[in-house]
Amino acid sequence: MPGDDRFPQPSVADEHTVAVSLLEENSESCDDGSQVNLTGAPSKPKPLLERPVVRALVLVGSLVALFTTVGLLSKQPAVSQAPVTAINDDGTTAVPAHRVNPDGTETKLRQFTFEEGVHGSPLVPRSASIEWLSKDGDDGYYLVQESGGAIVAKHVGDGDRRVVLLDPVNLPHGLSFSDYSLSPDWQYLLLTTDLRSVWRHSFTAEYVVFDVAKKTTRPLTGKSGDRLQYAQWSPKGHRVAYAKDANLYVTDLATPHALTTDGSEVILNGILDWVYEEEIFSGFRASWWSPDGECITYLRTDDTHVPLYTYPLYHPENRSATYTETMSIRYPKPGSPNPTASAHIACPRFEAEAKASRKPVQITFDEPFAADDAIFTDFKWVTETHDALFIRVMNRVQDHARLYLVDPATGKGRRVQETNNAKAKGGDGAWVETTNTIQFLPPGAAAQAAAGDKKATAARPADQPGYLDLVVHDDYLHLAFFATLDAAEPVRYLTSGAWGVVPQSVRVDMEHGWVYYTSTEQRSVQKHLYRVKLDGTAKTALTPPDPKSLQHETLRTRLNGTYSASFSAHCRYYLLHYRGPDAPWYKITSPSDPQFERVLEANDELVRRRAEYALPSIVYRTVEANGEKFNVQEIRPHGFSELDKHAVLFHPYGGPNSQQVNSAYSVDWHTALVSQTEEKSLKFIVVVVDGRGTGFRGRKFMTSVSEDLGRREAEDQIGVAKYYQTQPYVDATRLAIWGWSYGGYLTSKVIEADAGAAFKLGIAVAPVTHWQLYDTMYTERYMKTPQLNPKGYEVSGVNNMEGFKKAKFLLMHGTGDDNVHFQQSAFLVDSLTMASVQSYQVQYYVDSDHRNNHRNANGQLYDRLKTFLFTNFKAA
Repeated sequence: MPGDDRFPQPSVADEHTVAVSLLEENSESCDDGSQVNLTGAPSKPKPLLERPVVRALVLVGSLVALFTTVGLLSKQPAVSQAPVTAINDDGTTAVPAHRVNPDGTETKLRQFTFEEGVHGSPLVPRSASIEWLSKDGDDGYYLVQESGGAIVAKHVGDGDRRVVLLDPVNLPHGLSFSDYSLSPDWQYLLLTTDLRSVWRHSFTAEYVVFDVAKKTTRPLTGKSGDRLQYAQWSPKGHRVAYAKDANLYVTDLATPHALTTDGSEVILNGILDWVYEEEIFSGFRASWWSPDGECITYLRTDDTHVPLYTYPLYHPENRSATYTETMSIRYPKPGSPNPTASAHIACPRFEAEAKASRKPVQITFDEPFAADDAIFTDFKWVTETHDALFIRVMNRVQDHARLYLVDPATGKGRRVQETNNAKAKGGDGAWVETTNTIQFLPPGAAAQAAAGDKKATAARPADQPGYLDLVVHDDYLHLAFFATLDAAEPVRYLTSGAWGVVPQSVRVDMEHGWVYYTSTEQRSVQKHLYRVKLDGTAKTALTPPDPKSLQHETLRTRLNGTYSASFSAHCRYYLLHYRGPDAPWYKITSPSDPQFERVLEANDELVRRRAEYALPSIVYRTVEANGEKFNVQEIRPHGFSELDKHAVLFHPYGGPNSQQVNSAYSVDWHTALVSQTEEKSLKFIVVVVDGRGTGFRGRKFMTSVSEDLGRREAEDQIGVAKYYQTQPYVDATRLAIWGWSYGGYLTSKVIEADAGAAFKLGIAVAPVTHWQLYDTMYTERYMKTPQLNPKGYEVSGVNNMEGFKKAKFLLMHGTGDDNVHFQQSAFLVDSLTMASVQSYQVQYYVDSDHRNNHRNANGQLYDRLKTFLFTNFKAA
């Protein structure tokens, strides 16, 4: 992709402004006992634990600024939310530099500092995390840990109904735990202790069982010191499945039984290898209990032929370590062998004489993909017992998917649905989206979904179950009803329009026939909660809520923006999370009684503290360039005036199906940059652009980058930059761009293509520079294999160094990065060296992984970023 300045001049389509401090949903039927952790964190870096119940807030500013807070509802009196910032006709913002107090005195507003932006701030919101429970048909209970450490079950409708399940005084001295879960029969708590991270999601830990009635503890396996790779309750009673040394076990808390015995470094049962963990399941667990707890299905992966990638760890903290440690990962790169995987099922009995019944059966498929051309993406029980299972398998390049209906009694899978996007089959040639949103409908609910539609009724035999799934319909993901489990096509769409339903946000209220979901119908940068009848009628927006329904005064001023929800087992209650852009809040309400309100966290103290700061404002707008309209988010300093000239820092991510321009609350390093007063001659604004390839704008927009990563995304950043160069408040000679991971790749492609015409500075952190060096399951999804797309791989790399001679460039990377290997930056540095480029700097962080937070790396990285901007723009 050679540099080209022949981009059409962009224009502004629309904009609106809010006074915030900057910049992110939840699946299953309401009968599954849902769990939730609603922290407002962006998707990457992802949380360590896959379980949705986490006890601390993790808020990631942009990509890596990590803060942690824990707290309960503030009991201080209600305060008023700061007013929305208005932009005057002359471009100034009507925000005073002082706060007027009730007594008439004035208080000078505080500056948000770089220290706060990186290491922690009082402006980080508190979270409310609960786990929904069901007891004797009453789904109003939820599980929480109180401030004193006690784990209790509370009832939403009656605050006096409170069951103490664990009091810390009953634990052995010195026993601490990082996570907990309650058995479905309420008899035991499973405590996670001594957790140690492995990769992004995976870990090992010791597990302790706490007997609620006897108030005693013992190791889950019966042996102290056993390190497990996870442990998971069955949906009924108190059986547990767990993984140890890559083997899968089940226990009824009396005697553990091994379902597999061949686990090793390359044979993994019920756990995921590196690439499946990172790119397919975004988690660590690969086993799934049936709804009645009688059977369990699991994935087995064989990494025998996956090449090893090795890299050194230097351990500078240990000066006596004179030799490096070598880390090895089975890491498939494009064109190399993938892990071979197989699906298995077991229905274990726990009687001593039932050993033979515990032997798993390998599932076989009619019309299977070849073993080296198969990727398993979905496992979903579609039954209320254990008699039906869906498994979705894709081909290697993920443009062809088959859905199989498995009979657990025989272990045979029958193809019931197929999606083939190959151009030779009339498709668009791009990847099949994985949504993990299948919702089983028992016969009664399926009958409601078919009601009033002759085609749907005719396609559905009496007493047959069906299901809901997300299907691309007129370019967007929409809710589709399949009349039977073996239906090849949907017979009805419950939603439609130029907007999409958010994957994994769907819940079904079987009793009342409602389907709950979040979507982008109101605005592509916002997500709102809706419900619709199973027959597709009576669609209703549930957010923003009616201010009259809110009893808590300050919540009424914080309504416009983004929401998510977590429903109780039977959908009688849900936890509504307002994510921003104003201060987030959490409250439990009821679909049948919108006036019912139990506020778990209002963040009133955050509102109070925000009023003490001179915070930036944010403008959301669309900008037209290259024949497309792009969502743009602009962060402006407090007291912004169009009469001032501002340097502009672009901060893209830009990966396929990602979204960075959204209305979730955040404070981070960018908040500090636009608030800084250290360099009085420099004023900054920060601009975020979601270009072609990003999500929630329809399939055509998203897949326009297929087999051609890096070109259109760079064109779009440059095109919007040209618009900003024409703005009266922008210093056209001081534009910079920086990004991390895919954002670092995009930054490098922009510098390569722009050649200094718009961007004078570029900062790339942990970038991909050549897609041949990244993993198969991500890269080949978007680029196909190098054998199928050799030209695409060639031009998508960062190859042309001429553009780097026209700008200044800072490259930063951790030497211990297991995800985007340091090798990527090494290749780029070699290219810069061979081209005699002089205007670049390199900073590597010893032993840091993709997050660059080992030892003092994270703080120093942001210091380097700030210094690079200040030094070069001040000199300019």
